[in-house]
Amino acid sequence: MTATLAHMSENHPRRGLTDKSRVPTPAEIRTARERAGLSQSEAAARVLGSVKAWQNWESENPAENRRMHPGLFKLFLILTNQPVPDWLK
Repeated sequence: MTATLAHMSENHPRRGLTDKSRVPTPAEIRTARERAGLSQSEAAARVLGSVKAWQNWESENPAENRRMHPGLFKLFLILTNQPVPDWLK
């Protein structure tokens, strides 16, 4: 059975957001990392991710940018003792 790209993106939990949910912006991710005083490598290690993934989450370039799951962003904030914004509660 072959799935189309449209079908795959419809079934992905964070693609094609249609409700009030949102994902952190690259600027929010970068700001949180900088507030924690961490390099991209150190931040990625905190959430058991790769450096490349972290770079993609922070990238403003649409060709490189990947959405960070809100739960992962919340975990990062908690692990680095930062306040969790209301939209993540």
